[in-house]
Amino acid sequence: MDPNLPMNYPASGTSPPLQHIHTYMHLPSPCIFPPPPQPPLELGGGNVTNREEMMELQNYYMRLFWNQQMIEISQITEIKQHQLPLARIKRVMKSDEEVKMISADAPVLFAKACELFILELTLRSWLHTEESKRRTLQRSDIARAISRVDVLDFLVDLVPSASVSVPSLLLPPISHVHVGWVI
Repeated sequence: MDPNLPMNYPASGTSPPLQHIHTYMHLPSPCIFPPPPQPPLELGGGNVTNREEMMELQNYYMRLFWNQQMIEISQITEIKQHQLPLARIKRVMKSDEEVKMISADAPVLFAKACELFILELTLRSWLHTEESKRRTLQRSDIARAISRVDVLDFLVDLVPSASVSVPSLLLPPISHVHVGWVI
């Protein structure tokens, strides 16, 4: 593939297919990218009414989010700007008495992991905000997002769901979908 020649892509989207991005960027394997998520079928034109449609829409947004993050991470050559302060992350890492030395890239990796964690929790919370037909993210939205994902159980005591109202119980807990986390 000659990088100087123009690429012709189908009119269905503006971005090139992932396999073209892969060969263009000289990455090790095309299988590291998940397939692009397909939009949910017939979601009532923006008015999601039933539980299955809402779950399908939320799963779609989570797959889309992690697909975008994978592409973004694969394109990083050098991390110069950090969203979180590395000195503070390093201080937290050193708060464990067993930790004697920390390599230079460990705080950078932790910073990116924390950033992704915050982004996903915010997205999950925002989906609950939109489900409630509001435009302001509230503590109850964060509590609902935490209560629906088993991996986030460690946060239940930090963000109690006592303020969660009865309409928030429309969706069952999502335990089978953890698109971005491997534990």
